[in-house]
Amino acid sequence: MSNTSSLSAKLPAACSWSGGKDSCLALHKAANNGFEPRLLITMMTEDGKISRSNGVPMAVLEQHANELGCELLTFSATWDSYTSVFESALIRIKQMGIEHLILGDMAVDAHRIWYEQLCPPQGIKPVFPLWGIDTAEVVKEIESTDISAIVVVTEASKLGQEYIGREVNVAFGQELSKMGLDPCGENGEYHTVVTAAPLFKNRSVNVLIGEPVTNGTHWRADIRLCD
Repeated sequence: MSNTSSLSAKLPAACSWSGGKDSCLALHKAANNGFEPRLLITMMTEDGKISRSNGVPMAVLEQHANELGCELLTFSATWDSYTSVFESALIRIKQMGIEHLILGDMAVDAHRIWYEQLCPPQGIKPVFPLWGIDTAEVVKEIESTDISAIVVVTEASKLGQEYIGREVNVAFGQELSKMGLDPCGENGEYHTVVTAAPLFKNRSVNVLIGEPVTNGTHWRADIRLCD
């Protein structure tokens, strides 16, 4: 298993990019610890319009890639076809001469096991820069590294629509902790879109966050790239 702390030479890498805070911080840490980000891999809904879970539209993802100086590859899938489509993405990464995939997972064992089962058979080494870090500390790192991330999806049974549009920072994380929720949303409490990061060429991506709507289980806001 790849570990950023043990690598000294720059290695070309892809990043599993949701458009949210975890993948952004993972990419930031990996870039500072021996990796050269070249490619963003994003899993989209079956219609190809928005990223899975975070709901980030293609235009914003393309702007993220442009700011990071990376190529963006997107793959559309249903939840039922997700695994097979992700395997196709791994094959594509390998064909492009990249053997490391940066991942933003930090605490859920089942997620790590899934990647560890899928990646090596395709010649890809998963890299987990955030793994094992206390999630409250991750929120502190997001704030201290000047990554700006806005809540755009919440699980309705845990967080109401009033949390849509909130910025993730230490105060926000502490608020969730007092509610018995994970500061980073590791149990699905919320998802974000990144609007600023140190690795962005222009430091920020301007987006408009629409009014939240619910499907019964989640609150979700429409995200649009500002002109």
